Amino acid sequence: RAPGWAGVLAGAAVWCRPDALAGVVILGAMHLIEERRLSWLYVLTACITRFFGGLWIHHYFGTVLPITFESKRLLAELSPGNAGGLGFWLSAAPIWKRHGGVLAFEIAAMGLAGQYFVLRHGGRASRLLSVYGLALAAAYPLLGVPYFNWYSLPTAVAILYGAAFFALRAGRALGRWIGEAEGGPWIGRSQDGPRIGFAVSVVLVTLTLFSFGERNLYFFNRHEWPQRMVLYRQAAEWIRENSEPTADVSALEIGAVGYYSRRPLEDLLGMVTPRALPFLAEKDLRGVFRDKPTEFLLRYNQGGRLSRFFRSRWLRRNYEVVRTFSDPSQAHVLRIYRRKVPAAPA
Repeated sequence: RAPGWAGVLAGAAVWCRPDALAGVVILGAMHLIEERRLSWLYVLTACITRFFGGLWIHHYFGTVLPITFESKRLLAELSPGNAGGLGFWLSAAPIWKRHGGVLAFEIAAMGLAGQYFVLRHGGRASRLLSVYGLALAAAYPLLGVPYFNWYSLPTAVAILYGAAFFALRAGRALGRWIGEAEGGPWIGRSQDGPRIGFAVSVVLVTLTLFSFGERNLYFFNRHEWPQRMVLYRQAAEWIRENSEPTADVSALEIGAVGYYSRRPLEDLLGMVTPRALPFLAEKDLRGVFRDKPTEFLLRYNQGGRLSRFFRSRWLRRNYEVVRTFSDPSQAHVLRIYRRKVPAAPA
């Protein structure tokens, strides 16, 4: 109804999530197929909005496309078990089960089957949601990126929407079938069909809401930070209190560290540190740090992909542990390494 504003909003969505570009294209294609004409106003406003957004993003970050995509693709080559193909969605299954409850996979089956009804009977917004979710479900495994739970969110929403459509349409189809039947001892009167179909739809929707609602209410009432994030916050606050504002920090996870330390960061995984990408391409994670040794280095538990580096003589010669944080069970331990003297050349 308002293609100009639709284009502006679509272009702005790409500022927030670059993968929203798929939604912009899908919406334009849907309009072209259904209306048999292309809305040039939609295309123009979307392109203009995206262009000026791209200029601002390039000015601020130095690139139009986020380097996080390239870094994640390279990280997938370091740990390919959850990247690409079936491995991507196998990594999503435990999270879906955790939040979906006892009927999680039955609901997923309903949701996938329900995409047919969404595409057949839904409005344009519903169909856009369905196609966008399915497109991302196929794209991320093909792109070879490792699984992150926010990648699956659009697909999860599309599946839940499909489950609702399936419940309503399945109940309606059952009611119609009973209404057209001759009746019998187990069916009852044929005029009972609509009521039986409605009851089936209500039961399916109720089971879906209960299964998802009960589990997520449980997590909502008991929500707390993961223990490692608590330790990262404690370490970051200690660094802020015991260093100069120019002291830099290297870590494999930087979110909480950057927020609470207010110190310059070097992201060893390359999400926000472009210089790390050539080293990741060579599968040389240690080289990221040795190329630019920082004053502080954080080690969580055994050090993950840097476990061998934390046992190296080079690190022992140039760095020392100055503070250790742990939970009461000692299952989570975070160590802060600090440079002794300017690090020896690699």
